[in-house]
Amino acid sequence: MNPAIVVVFSLTGHTRRVGAEIAQRLGCTIVEITEPRPRRGSLAYLRSGFEALFGRLPRIKPIDQNLRDFSLLVIGTPVWVGHMSSPVRSFLSTHRGDIADLAAFCTMGGRDPAKTFTDVAAVAGRLPVATFATSEHELGSPQHAAGLDGFIATIRAQREGG
Repeated sequence: MNPAIVVVFSLTGHTRRVGAEIAQRLGCTIVEITEPRPRRGSLAYLRSGFEALFGRLPRIKPIDQNLRDFSLLVIGTPVWVGHMSSPVRSFLSTHRGDIADLAAFCTMGGRDPAKTFTDVAAVAGRLPVATFATSEHELGSPQHAAGLDGFIATIRAQREGG
């Protein structure tokens, strides 16, 4: 069994960037959630907010990995109106029974991530072993690096049984 996989949805690229940092540090694969109908233009933000607020499950494309082959899923989502993104909600709903352990991270414009992580746990059916939130203006900063270091350390400690 492979140790971990990072799966992200990213509209602006911020979540993808953080996911790539995490995958590199964990030495694992990163996969991106995609949709048959990409979100573009100003209406994309309205659609995204509506779907997140009302818990919608948009169609997503299947990924080319079997989550049952991994002992840890690290899921990454942007925060949309205080909630996880709707494509991540669809992904977790679809793969709920395939997840062994879960860690979660989010990128945000500034909102409190507590509701986002509560949503992730509820939809996935398990509490994350580690969580990490970073704001868009923190990316690349010492605060971001310290938070990411703590997230990776928590994951590694949990994976090593302590």
